[in-house]
Amino acid sequence: MNNNIVEEKINNILTVTTNATNESSTIRVICFNGSRIVRIIAPKHIEDAYKLNEWKSFKTSLNNNNNNNNNILNSAILQLLLSVGLSSELPEWIELPTIYSQCSISPESYVVEVATDLRTLVKQQTDESYLIYHLALLLNDRYAPAHFHLGVVSYERGERLLALSHYANALDLRPNYPEALCNVGVIHKNNGDLDGAIEFYQRALKYNANYQLVKFNMSVALCDLGTRYKVAGDLERATESDEGKIDEAIEAYDKSILYTPNSINAPHNKLLALNYSNRTLLSIFKSHKRWGKNYIKKDKLIQNYKTELKEKDKLTIGYISPDFFTHSVSYFIDGILKHHDRNLFNIYCYSNVIKEDDTTIRLKSYNHCWRSIVGKSDVVVAQMIVDDCVDILVDLAGHTCSNRLDVVALKPAPITISYLGYPNTTGLPNIDYKFTDSYTDPVGSTVQQYTEQLYRLDSCFLTYTPPQHCLAAEPSVLPPSEQNGYITYGTCNVVSKYSDQVLECWSKLMRSVPNCRLLLKSKSFTCPTTCASFLERLQHFGIEVARTTLLALLPSQEDHLKIYNQIDVALDTFPYAGTTTTCEAIWMGVPVVTLVGSSHSHNVGQSILSNIASDLPIKNLITESQEEYIETAIKLANDRELLRLYRSSLRQTMLNSNICDNAKFTNNLEKAYKDIWNNKFRN
Repeated sequence: MNNNIVEEKINNILTVTTNATNESSTIRVICFNGSRIVRIIAPKHIEDAYKLNEWKSFKTSLNNNNNNNNNILNSAILQLLLSVGLSSELPEWIELPTIYSQCSISPESYVVEVATDLRTLVKQQTDESYLIYHLALLLNDRYAPAHFHLGVVSYERGERLLALSHYANALDLRPNYPEALCNVGVIHKNNGDLDGAIEFYQRALKYNANYQLVKFNMSVALCDLGTRYKVAGDLERATESDEGKIDEAIEAYDKSILYTPNSINAPHNKLLALNYSNRTLLSIFKSHKRWGKNYIKKDKLIQNYKTELKEKDKLTIGYISPDFFTHSVSYFIDGILKHHDRNLFNIYCYSNVIKEDDTTIRLKSYNHCWRSIVGKSDVVVAQMIVDDCVDILVDLAGHTCSNRLDVVALKPAPITISYLGYPNTTGLPNIDYKFTDSYTDPVGSTVQQYTEQLYRLDSCFLTYTPPQHCLAAEPSVLPPSEQNGYITYGTCNVVSKYSDQVLECWSKLMRSVPNCRLLLKSKSFTCPTTCASFLERLQHFGIEVARTTLLALLPSQEDHLKIYNQIDVALDTFPYAGTTTTCEAIWMGVPVVTLVGSSHSHNVGQSILSNIASDLPIKNLITESQEEYIETAIKLANDRELLRLYRSSLRQTMLNSNICDNAKFTNNLEKAYKDIWNNKFRN
């Protein structure tokens, strides 16, 4: 071994051990020249010795030596070094007889510490460390830490199964080994077994209740588990009284927050899950408001703006979103970005999109100022918005995935608005407005509460841009019932929207329409276990499995749209109605039966259908009660001529309606921006 390398390692370890108060009795050392404290061993040569089959004679020398531990380890290490001719390479100032003389711990413990220091100081030396840990097992094959560290190195080398085997050996010897329990939990979590991970984290906390790393890992696992319950539709353990898995998701998020009160994602996920639950509107509002009050960082709020705080002819609008890619939000922001008047507005897009796609490229092509904020801190992004002199910042995500409410909470623009991506209040007291309309939040009769002031846009709060890249997906000439001989009801909403109320309603409908079928498409149905569990849930509500088809993700958006050619009548979900799926169904010539409710998310279907005015009886699809919902769906099943008319006319009717008039909508939206700005400073 090169003397310079030896000295460098010694100096590195000296840096760590200079604070030792009693060098002569420090147990993590070997001694040289009787004055300084270091630890040194030659791992490469130990590896060579291993390859030269020197381990057998090494262990024999230990077994045959009746001296104390110091002499055993000294002679063993000396023999090992001599066996590969190392002793002649060592610097003169290293005295081999004193290698272990100052240690008061067991030799196997000392060897494990040597290997661990080596792995810590020289990251690429995992193979050498692995061999040294085996040396500890040759000294004592029942030494749990050696098995544990072999598990650590195996995991670092990408050998998860071998790591689990080593950890199992450690736990057999020491069942209350929190570090091993924690690491096994991590492997289960990374393998997708969240229940297994949580079980091991709980065992670790049983033995060390203040183990912060385990608390953090537990929080992450519970948060992921809650998201799986909510989004992936994992209904495996749902009981007859469960609301799907939403209640369990919320409980998991609460536990996650309990373990790590400063968790970022768990509170957002919990608030989003509440929108799918049967909790009262008041309790949901209070949860959002409580979060917003605690989330505001008053000491970090922007105090000074670079934009002029006065009435002006040209405003700067900033849109902040993680969804500037092929995502539901993109279908409703596309037309706005395309039609903004550049003579009257400067537009900035603050994109938190990690993986851009063709939709991102198209949105960029509208030539607004584009800022990527991926990986940037809240303060950095907020200052970016201030420097861009943004007058009105519009958040398009709310509490949905990858949101940047951390930025919005700093109030980086004089006026902030919540729009599009979230069907509820954000709870942030410093967001000024929420864009809505008189259908989703009726004037004078809105039950739902908001921390934002509602600003009702003319007609509908949405403008839909049909998927231009899927124009080849044409509606079928005739409804599928013409060929099948039976009516197919269906929807393509996420599983978490299939509430108990809606399944019970659909069950009654199917009993009233003999021989009808139900087609449901959702990303979650990719998982066979989820499909089986969901079919069990349908059976609980009296929906026959033989009359039900579950479809999962399809290769392309075009294939997805063509699924509507297998559906005669689309059934909207409640209390969380569809948005993009309702527009897709109409675009493909399929009528959508929707139910009016008491919340914004419940009334989106009403808003969309009310703004597709025509000679077609579209408003008849809006119902006021579950009884009327069922009655309307039955009437459609019995009116084949009307279904043909819808199939042939709905797409063009939609294109000619308010909902697809992007230019008109954007013009009205710009008037709203001017009104909001000028009113603020006029008053």
